[in-house]
Amino acid sequence: MKNILWIDGQGGYLLCDSEEVILGQAAPECLADLAIRGDISRRAASIRRVGEEHVLTPLQETYLDGRPLDRPALLPERAKLTLGKRVELAYVRPSKLSCSARIDILSNNRWQPLYTSAVLLSDSCVLGPFEDCHIVCPGWSSRLVLFRKTGEWFCRPPQGETVQVGDMMAGAPFPLKLGQKISSDEFSMILE
Repeated sequence: MKNILWIDGQGGYLLCDSEEVILGQAAPECLADLAIRGDISRRAASIRRVGEEHVLTPLQETYLDGRPLDRPALLPERAKLTLGKRVELAYVRPSKLSCSARIDILSNNRWQPLYTSAVLLSDSCVLGPFEDCHIVCPGWSSRLVLFRKTGEWFCRPPQGETVQVGDMMAGAPFPLKLGQKISSDEFSMILE
C-alpha cells in the first residue's frame, strides 16, 4: 500500500507498507518512493525494515544525527537524517510495540506530492492524541488503530465507540478501502 490518508484538520499522511523505501529527488520519472523537492540525488538513501528495526542505507552524502554515514546503519527510535547538504528529516518510531515509523521533513523542502508526513507501516499504525501514536491528532480523545491481517489492512475504532464508514456504522474492526470516508464526532478521514 502506498496511499495518502487525509485527516480533516491534520493533513495528509503517505502510508507505505513496503519493506524498503527509496528517498530521493522529486523529478520527472521519479524513481523514489518518498520524493522530496530538494537538492538531492534521485536515489539519495533507502530505509529497509529488517525484523522490528529499520536500516538506513546511504546512496549519496548522508548524515545520521550529524555524523557522516558511509554504510548501512540501524536507526534509533528518534533520529535526524540529512540528505546532501540541506534536506533534513526526522525519523520517529514513537511506540516500542510497533515497528511503524514516521518521517517528517525538518528543512524548507516539501514532499512530492504534497503531504504532511510519511508513515513506514509495519503491522499497525496508531492515530490519536498521545505522543506514542504514529500520527498525533491533538483534538482527539482516544486512539484509532490501523492493522494488517492476512495481507489486508483493517481499522479498529476507539474502544466502545462506533464510527461512520461510508453509509454504515461500525464498532468492530472493518477492512480499510480506498475512497472510504471514516468519521465520528471527533474526526473525519479518507484513504486515497
